[in-house]
Amino acid sequence: MDYKWIAIPIIVFLTFGIANVTSEYNNFVYPENSGVYNSNIYDTKDRIYIKGVNLNVEFVRGDNIYISHVKNVDIKDDSINIETPSFPFRSEVNVEIGRDHNYEEINISGVRINLVGEVTTNELNIDGTGIDINSNINSKDIDISGTGIGIKGLINTGNMHISGTDIDLRFKTSFLENLVINSTGLSGEIIFLEKWNDDTEITISSLAGEFEFEIPSGSRNYLDVNTSVNVRTNTKYY
Repeated sequence: MDYKWIAIPIIVFLTFGIANVTSEYNNFVYPENSGVYNSNIYDTKDRIYIKGVNLNVEFVRGDNIYISHVKNVDIKDDSINIETPSFPFRSEVNVEIGRDHNYEEINISGVRINLVGEVTTNELNIDGTGIDINSNINSKDIDISGTGIGIKGLINTGNMHISGTDIDLRFKTSFLENLVINSTGLSGEIIFLEKWNDDTEITISSLAGEFEFEIPSGSRNYLDVNTSVNVRTNTKYY
């Protein structure tokens, strides 16, 4: 008996069956506790709270918030609170926040936080283990707390407080009234641009460190730097 005539219809049946199951699987809406999360886009709010593990945050054009994977969302009239998943195979979560909005408050907490782009907010709070910032930030108050902290870009703020173990700062500014740094180790430089338009007070408390300030030679503004004993600072003019 030739069994190939029996095998052919079985193969055809299995092929269509698998295709049908795959189609249903791809269109399935996963429940919250399934370990699989859909992409989400939300309208911006005055106050944004984001909590996760490994967060890649970018400020982009527009007035929406995009989160690649979301666990829980709490939306109110003036705020949005987003919690992202922490399971291993979704370890990195991409976050895009529209910059065409003057925010009242932005809070980001996680283990690893990478922040890029340009943003204006009244208050910015970042809390994480490893924090890497390369941004243009305009904010009345900035508070950053972590273990390893690196900051680059253009930072304009009234009050800035940075607390961490190993801190490396290499940013420019045209407006910086008050900066407080608490660390174990500190390195880097702050460059005051020619349009620097106010006096600046800087307080550094660190077990060790070297730091440099660059100031425009024609500036009449006053830079007041107070440091702990083991921190060496240098001021140069350009």
